Amino acid sequence: MTPQEYISEKIAKLSVGLRYEDLPEVARTKAANLTLDLLGSMIGSKEVESSRIAAELALELDGPEESTVVGYNRKVAAPHAAFANAIQGYAFDFTDDHNESNSHLSAATIPASLALAEKLGASGKEVVEAVSLGCEIVGRLGSAFLGKTYYQGFHPTSTCGTFGATVAAAKLLKLDVQQTVHSLGIAGSQVGGLMA
Repeated sequence: MTPQEYISEKIAKLSVGLRYEDLPEVARTKAANLTLDLLGSMIGSKEVESSRIAAELALELDGPEESTVVGYNRKVAAPHAAFANAIQGYAFDFTDDHNESNSHLSAATIPASLALAEKLGASGKEVVEAVSLGCEIVGRLGSAFLGKTYYQGFHPTSTCGTFGATVAAAKLLKLDVQQTVHSLGIAGSQVGGLMA
């Protein structure tokens, strides 16, 4: 009898095995369009109070100059940029909608992908791989719950988005299967996303 493969192992194998060439053109285009749309939301919400506060915090925190806070001519540590850009991207609530998962696929995935990609000097193709993979994971996880987590008190964009951002980062970092499984485990133990 073969032991059952855990979901995190399946996701990790998908992450490690996925290549840009494997992605259908429609997926590549979707990843690019989602990224452009979210960048527009980041720029457009620069003066929204929550965006301004998040950006100011990111700009005040210490750390290496690795990644850009969108709308500001400054670089900060990659995690700080991802945080500020995620807040800016979501402030208008104009992010994509994925009905089956009741989530916004790009809200966490793209800010994490862009910040880490800038830090690592990743190629455009690598960013498309990461964004496509991360958004796919958010959608699949949310859909597995039949879109009902929202009505059970959990925000699927936050809960599932954490896993999407994690897988996207693992892809950009070129983690192997076991490392990706561990990163998903850490993400799972840290995820929040309560509706308040």
